[in-house]
Amino acid sequence: RISNVMQLYADSYGRLFIGTNDSGVAIYTPDTGEVRFYTMEDGLGADSIRSICEDEDGNIFIGTVGNLSIIDKDGQITTCNDWEGINYVRSMVRGVDGVIAGVTNGGVLFFIKNKKLVATREFDGSAGVYYTAVSCECKDRYLVGTSASYAERVILSGDKITSHAGDYLFQQAFI
Repeated sequence: RISNVMQLYADSYGRLFIGTNDSGVAIYTPDTGEVRFYTMEDGLGADSIRSICEDEDGNIFIGTVGNLSIIDKDGQITTCNDWEGINYVRSMVRGVDGVIAGVTNGGVLFFIKNKKLVATREFDGSAGVYYTAVSCECKDRYLVGTSASYAERVILSGDKITSHAGDYLFQQAFI
């Protein structure tokens, strides 16, 4: 059943999450050899997986080409159908203080805390430039890749995303 692997993620329990392009996600537990599958029939937002990330409470966030899904520690799935614009999640990273940061294929940067969407932002710089990836730099700072030749540094403070004008990295280094 596992074919077209798109994402691999090892969680804090040592399980391997295998995100596929057309068969949902498989969870392999090395200690027991057990493989468990989750698909749209089980509640996933879609069977095509693009990103996987774990929060500090052991919840697994599954970025699909549909809506974002969360598999809790008990194996129950919640799909975030009411989070407007948070679909086709292409990049996610665990930050500090329980924060998950992510970017959608449409270029929306978002932050989740305690399984709640706390902030979103679209790139407000050059026309035609959009967010493509995210990484936690430290504490409340994140580096966000763009479709242009640079990354932007943003700060999450509560439910506010801020950046300083021109706080771009690599703008000249790789041109």
